[in-house]
Amino acid sequence: MTPLVKVCGITRSEDGACALEAGASHLGFILYEKSPRALSLEQAGAVLAALPVPVEKPVAVDVNPDPERLARHASGGFARHQLHFPFDLPRERIAAWAEVVGRENLWLAPKLPPGEPFPEDLFSFADVFLIDAFVQD
Repeated sequence: MTPLVKVCGITRSEDGACALEAGASHLGFILYEKSPRALSLEQAGAVLAALPVPVEKPVAVDVNPDPERLARHASGGFARHQLHFPFDLPRERIAAWAEVVGRENLWLAPKLPPGEPFPEDLFSFADVFLIDAFVQD
């Protein structure tokens, strides 16, 4: 099995092109406003338009978006959606995300405190999961 490698935080088309040339399986575009690498949906679209990128490679990265915002991401050219959220987020919210973009396109990244077991009930909402290092804030 070949590992998938997503280069995240793409802000310029030349960086995206370099990542694709190096073999990246996906490109991450951070749409979370509080990130230092954040892009607006329009800025991300402009970067994508300058790249010869297949539809399955761009990944919209956000933190706990409401379903309407997620739908805007989906209509903005993103097939995959990596969403970070508190591990105890109400499951209705996560179910709404899966309904908006489809579980096959949803990458869930719950924020798990040290010692907290992975919430296995999330397996019903998505096919891909990311586990990040825990930082309190």
